[in-house]
Parts: sequence; C-alpha cells; structure tokens
Amino acid sequence: MMTGGGHMQDMLNRVKQNRGLGSSKKRKFKGNNRELLTLKEEQIYSSYRDKKVSPEKLKAIKQKIRERANKENRIELSLYIIVFILICIGIFYLVKN
Repeated sequence: MMTGGGHMQDMLNRVKQNRGLGSSKKRKFKGNNRELLTLKEEQIYSSYRDKKVSPEKLKAIKQKIRERANKENRIELSLYIIVFILICIGIFYLVKN
C-alpha cells in the first residue's frame, strides 16, 4: 500500500495548474508595465525595428558580446575542471584510506 496517495495526485495537479500561470510572471505584468497589455505585438516590436545602427557599431556590439560569452565560457570551464580535480582528489583519499 502506498502512502500519501491523494496528496501526491493533488500536488501534481497543482504543478500542472501553476504551469499555466507562467505568463503572469512575464515582464509586462511586473511594475508599471500594464500599458503593454493593450498594445498589439506589432506596436511593441516596431520601436525596436525602427532603430538603425551603423554597420561599424553593430560589428563592435557583436564583438563585445562574443568576448563576454568567451570569457564566461572560460570561467565556467575552469570551474568544472577545478571541481573535477577536487572530486578526483576526494575519491583518491577515500580509496587510499
């Protein structure tokens, strides 16, 4: 016999229901962004499409984004390596003793 039968089903139902509420967590529902609720999608994105950036500036922006991504990737990789080394040392000492 399983324990908590009805409770588990209730929990799963609540998780499913809460997934549907995810849109309320979007930026347009936070703060004073209620005016975005009445705008159509074309009106929201047209302000971004109207902005023009020179090709040189666009190239500089892309380069800056790539450099930041490369730096973050190097940091993440080094953290993985450090953690792997620490785990190997821990396993070595466990096996040794």
